[in-house]
Amino acid sequence: MPTKMLCILDGLGFSPAAPSNAVSLAKMPTFRKILSQYPWITLNADGEFVGQEDGLVGNSEVGHTNIGGLKLVKQLSLQITESSLSNFSQLSDDQLFDPKNLLVKKFALFPKFIHLFGLFSTSSVHSDMRHWIGAINSSLNAGADKVILHLISDGRDSDRQSLVTTWQKFMQSLQLNEEQKTKITLGSLGGRFYLMDRDKNYERNWQGLEVCLDQEILEKSYHQIKEFFAKKLNTQINFRSFTPHSEKVTFDEIQKTLEQLSEASYTQNNFDETITPIKVSSGYGIKTGETIWLINFRTDRLRQLTIILSGLNRTLQANWTILTTNDYGAGGEIYLDSSLENFNPNHTDGCYPIFRSQPSQNTLAQRIAEMGKTQLHIAETEKYNHVTFFLNGCQQIVFEGEEDKLIPSNKVQSHAEMPEMKTREITDYIVQNYQKYDYIIANYAAPDIIGHTGDIQAAITTLEFLDTQLARIMKLVDTGNLEILLISDHGNIEVVGEVEVDGRKFVDTAHNPNPVPCIFVKKDFEIDNFCANLQRLKDNYKLDLNITNFKQHFEAKTRLSLDLTNPEFWLKTEQIKVSNIPLWYSGAFLLAL
Repeated sequence: MPTKMLCILDGLGFSPAAPSNAVSLAKMPTFRKILSQYPWITLNADGEFVGQEDGLVGNSEVGHTNIGGLKLVKQLSLQITESSLSNFSQLSDDQLFDPKNLLVKKFALFPKFIHLFGLFSTSSVHSDMRHWIGAINSSLNAGADKVILHLISDGRDSDRQSLVTTWQKFMQSLQLNEEQKTKITLGSLGGRFYLMDRDKNYERNWQGLEVCLDQEILEKSYHQIKEFFAKKLNTQINFRSFTPHSEKVTFDEIQKTLEQLSEASYTQNNFDETITPIKVSSGYGIKTGETIWLINFRTDRLRQLTIILSGLNRTLQANWTILTTNDYGAGGEIYLDSSLENFNPNHTDGCYPIFRSQPSQNTLAQRIAEMGKTQLHIAETEKYNHVTFFLNGCQQIVFEGEEDKLIPSNKVQSHAEMPEMKTREITDYIVQNYQKYDYIIANYAAPDIIGHTGDIQAAITTLEFLDTQLARIMKLVDTGNLEILLISDHGNIEVVGEVEVDGRKFVDTAHNPNPVPCIFVKKDFEIDNFCANLQRLKDNYKLDLNITNFKQHFEAKTRLSLDLTNPEFWLKTEQIKVSNIPLWYSGAFLLAL
């Protein structure tokens, strides 16, 4: 029996040819040949089709969770948003407690200072402005004397120069009286490249965190901090000499400060994602006994920061109370219930998740394991969570017969420097070892990662190199040893670089709501047999598949006729209509292939 492979071209959506469409501009003869020779449809990886709010673009977390879910996986972010509208006082199904009640207990014994950390972005991929507002109001309602904002600028899931406009939009929704405004200050600013690294570049995390800590802690605990990083994280760190921007930035001064700092950074070609971390208000670093609240709802990019904070809390006996919006899977979490009877303000170990995401059961990987089959999950480490934790239902689990192969990503300032990333190494392993496995789930991260750089030339290079690796894999299809379901998890690289919207030009680095491909790369693919296999899956596993709708959609989709001499028009608008078939169907399609 041939090996069946789910090949995920991360961040590659379908969009008409355009000057910003790297997929249409790149020379990709193998990909174009696949589209011309094999049947394909599009899937919807956006909004409600992946369990989010309508209007929110898809992303890698929700995409891979749904791909592996064998069902629509509703996202915890919906619950968090609903609760935030009541300042988290109306508990949702997966909410453990009201943070205000915990803060009241904390503030009775320790300084009433709380530090809010999170991605400051309108993209709603990792954080949400409504969650920021709910956290600020909850803190003030609990009696906080000071709410110190530590803003992580985006520029990756948003316009790369959007920090100031983001603050302006935030101000339109944040309703504070004059007394409340006196309690808000800006503590630090830094690009997400630092505090949100997820590839074990702990020295970057430290560079982002150092400007947030109190100077006295840094001076008194210099050796303890270095030893913690060296022994626990196998990382050597340096302490920087930096001059704070101001003694204190008041609420009314924040916009002007952000304008000054961002413009100065932009002149150095450091846009929002890579703004060098800055201590903004010198007197408002995190001190012993104070409280930290991590705003991001998505799990992967605050895990390392949580590991560092909870580790330093133990090492320094700092008596920080660390609240996390979600369970980031960092280890040492302390789960409370709404009574808060077990909350200990003096505790210096672990952190307190406000929400606890429930793992998804009966996943694709679980079903493959129950069939007694072997499976390979392979990716490079920039996206290691996506074929492991997220794909397996947001569980840190390896099923029977599953092997995870994670290839270290390049350690570079920007992946545009080496746009091929680890595409060759992933392909090498597949070509050399595919016979060992019944199923392969492979994620090629390069289209998404390079799409986020906004570099159109790097994007073209990425895709052209990816195409050469697809050619190697297609040789296995030609011999009958491999069958592939070729998909993506969301759109990105098909709209990259400079674009113009409503007369405004900007560099697009973000995801988009475009449909994604689903190509059935199998010799002699026969739709009736395939649908019969889908029906058996539906009956055996009680899957909510609308097979009739799928078949009608499939049969209505005409084969693509390619003029290979004119690649600028290789896709036409009428051929890439947004599908009403959700992304999660792809897991079932793999099993039915």
